[in-house]
Amino acid sequence: MSAPSYQGLEKGHAVSPIPSKQSITPEPTLAALKANIDTAQALHVRIKQELTDAERAWIEQVEATGRMKQEAARINLEAARRSFHAELWRVCLLIGLASL
Repeated sequence: MSAPSYQGLEKGHAVSPIPSKQSITPEPTLAALKANIDTAQALHVRIKQELTDAERAWIEQVEATGRMKQEAARINLEAARRSFHAELWRVCLLIGLASL
């Protein structure tokens, strides 16, 4: 059984197959191993960057959600204050009318 070909596994990063049932000569096998290591390192760097980007996007989303919640709380507080003041004026008006 021959080793599977990893050609095209990752677009832009070809992986060199390492022959398994052939006579092993150090130079081609070493070259294939080095190519695979280089590919793995390149993929590692790219995936690490994608993870960093995803974490940054998540943090921005959390912060945006926090700002939206804070703004909603501020609006609700203002509405509650207006309602309180309106009710206070209504009570004062009723007290004033009752004292006539």
